[in-house]
Amino acid sequence: AHVLLEYGVNVNYISRKKTNGNIYNWSEMNDYFIKNHLLIINTTPVGMFPNQDMKLSIYYDAISSKHLIIDLIYNPSETFFLKECKQRGAIVLNGYSMLVNQALRSWEIWSQ
Repeated sequence: AHVLLEYGVNVNYISRKKTNGNIYNWSEMNDYFIKNHLLIINTTPVGMFPNQDMKLSIYYDAISSKHLIIDLIYNPSETFFLKECKQRGAIVLNGYSMLVNQALRSWEIWSQ
């Protein structure tokens, strides 16, 4: 969120609890909301090994080829969330590259 805000991207958060204006709860993730938010990033453990059968409950039919979908999970490499979005033409990324880059940066910091 910090980097997106640095680039001037408005950020909305989805949570189980609504605590203020830019935090929405899952029941508000309707068709309109998804169609109008073309970058969606999942930062939850939903669908992560060993619970790959867990699914984010969103309106997948609102996902299109205009969407960029990022799931920070890297195991499995393609979660149900990513598979469903990919089937609808979205560009999808998992969390593997973030894992690798964090490890490289940690190595830099600790080996100085």
